[in-house]
Amino acid sequence: MTASAPVFVSLGDSFVSGEGVGLRTAPNRTWAGLVAESAGARFVALARGGAPAGVALRDQVPMALALDPDVVCVCIGLNDLFRSGGAGGDTTAGVVSLLHRLRDAEIVVAAGRLHDPTRLVRFPARLERVVRAHVQTINAALDELAADPGVVLVDMSVLVDRPECWAVDRVHPSDYGHRVLAAEAARRLALPHVKVGAAPPA
Repeated sequence: MTASAPVFVSLGDSFVSGEGVGLRTAPNRTWAGLVAESAGARFVALARGGAPAGVALRDQVPMALALDPDVVCVCIGLNDLFRSGGAGGDTTAGVVSLLHRLRDAEIVVAAGRLHDPTRLVRFPARLERVVRAHVQTINAALDELAADPGVVLVDMSVLVDRPECWAVDRVHPSDYGHRVLAAEAARRLALPHVKVGAAPPA
């Protein structure tokens, strides 16, 4: 009997769904989709652009659990900041609950460790401080969760100093950026290498 293919699922927001302002990366070409391809897995894209942590926890997680996936790729947290003005504590609790739900089901989680958007987009000084504090709070929680060997972190900041990795809006990864993230995620998950290819002009 032939073993069934593993199942990989994406959860979260546009940083993993591939949606952006005036752009869209096909789901199977996002970093999560490319990682699934490298593993020979069936890929189900549940992530949605604009999703805050609470929506991902309420709507996306039950759908993911119903699929009994082997690996979930998730990136979540920044939309809460820009929707609420910086509800860092509530957002962090939502992110932690989301990962706990997945790990309670013995699902391996590849979680995006957030980058600092203020290094890419100019903000007023006060808002810049709020953004950085929000990101630091979520990342500190992710770092603690990564003590669990079933949680691996994919550091989104590997893209920050590489203009070719960003879409024109400077908020979302370009197709090339998704390939860079996929290579990092595959390395962290000990999966076959994802070919990044030559960088396009920045």
